[in-house]
Formats: sequence, structure tokens, C-alpha cells
Amino acid sequence: MMEVSQLESNILLYTFKEGYGVNIVALIHENHACLIDIGNEQQALQVKRHLAREGITVTDVFFSHLHSDHCFANSLFANCQIHCGKNYKENFADNVNDPTFIPQNLHQDGDLFQFGSHSLQILETPGHSSGSISIILNNKYMIVGDLLIFDYEGHQYLPYVGADSTFQLHFDNVSRIKSLPYHVLIPGHGLIQNSQESIKKACEVVEFYLKQLEKLGKDAKLGELIKDPTNILSTFHEMTLTNQFSV
Repeated sequence: MMEVSQLESNILLYTFKEGYGVNIVALIHENHACLIDIGNEQQALQVKRHLAREGITVTDVFFSHLHSDHCFANSLFANCQIHCGKNYKENFADNVNDPTFIPQNLHQDGDLFQFGSHSLQILETPGHSSGSISIILNNKYMIVGDLLIFDYEGHQYLPYVGADSTFQLHFDNVSRIKSLPYHVLIPGHGLIQNSQESIKKACEVVEFYLKQLEKLGKDAKLGELIKDPTNILSTFHEMTLTNQFSV
């Protein structure tokens, strides 16, 4: 089921809570919309139809990263301007439903994009994937894709470091997000974090966890370690993170 909330008069948040769920942000300018992530085909269709009923046409789409749960409906937006990070190719072809659909706008760190009254500053934040970007929206919101992941009760999921990325990249960019002075964080999945304190805490959880994983080495059987009550990750996982194991 789709839930629609209005963050501001010209910013909508579409939330789908089934499974991992997904958050889709719509920036409105007159009768045009810019979407940030689009979910799967069913989710994207619901968003597109909801906007169409309001007389709004999607003209631009940003992808925080090119994993299928964020971009698999790309063919529905073939007439739009598509934006993503410059390193998108590492996971694009295996995750979209139209491999001929190539983004026209490749962004790098520090790029600025204006959509009507909306200002989008691009940050390259690889870690979850090598092509991940985050977006500072209107100097107020941080949209971070899957750099930080939550459920819809506010619990954190374990960080997922893609095969095309590294623990260190993920750690460095979580630390970068933690250092920024923005008070509203919109993750790709789960509850919005509405204070600098909650953002800092969430970042510190991931920093600690990634450092422990790095010490164990890439061949460690993490599922077994989490079940071992003598291991620090077992206690940390039980006390701090949701029971979903996703690394």
C-alpha cells in the first residue's frame, strides 16, 4: 500500500512499507515533477498515476544508486531526463528492465542541479555501491539512498557493502554524512531521521559495525559469528540492530 505525505507544499514523500519497503521523493515545480528513486514497476506506476491525477508530469528522475529496488521501473520514464552518479555502470546493466535505457546526466561530487525552486547538491557516497550518490535538498534534507537503512519502526538494518565497493568507502561516507549540519535524513528504506542527534547515532552504529567486520576479514562467516554469544558482533547485533541479517 502506498502512503503519501507532504514534507513541504512542493515536496511529496511516497512510502511503501511491504518487505524492505522504499521511499520515493517527488519534487514539484508547477505541473512538473522530479523523482528521487522510483522503486519497482508496481510502485513507480502508483506514484506516476497519483501525480498524473494532479495534472503533474514526471520530467526528471534521479537514482541514488542503480540497484533494482530503486530503479527497475526505468522503462516507465523513457521520456524523462535521467540523473545518476558517474560510476553507475558497475551495477546498471544487471538491475534495470531496459538495458538500452542509458542515463543522460552523470553527476559527480559537488554538482548542483536546480529544479524550479529546488536546489539539489550531489555528493558521491560510494559504499553500498560504487555508484551511490546522496543529495542535499534545499540545504535542509539529506537523501542518502542505502548508505543508511532502517525499517518503518525506526530500527536500523545491518549495512550492506556491495561487491563493487569496500568497507572503507562505506565507513568514510557514513562519517562524511555524520559531519554535515542537516537535520532531516531521508533513507531509501525506513523512517526519516528528524534530528542531528538521531542521524549521528545511526552513523556511529554503522561506523562501529563496519570496523568490526573489517577486522574479521572478508572470509569471515558473519552469520555464524552473530550466533556466537562470545563474539562482540553477536551482542551488538542483538542490542542495536534489527534481527534482519543482510550483509
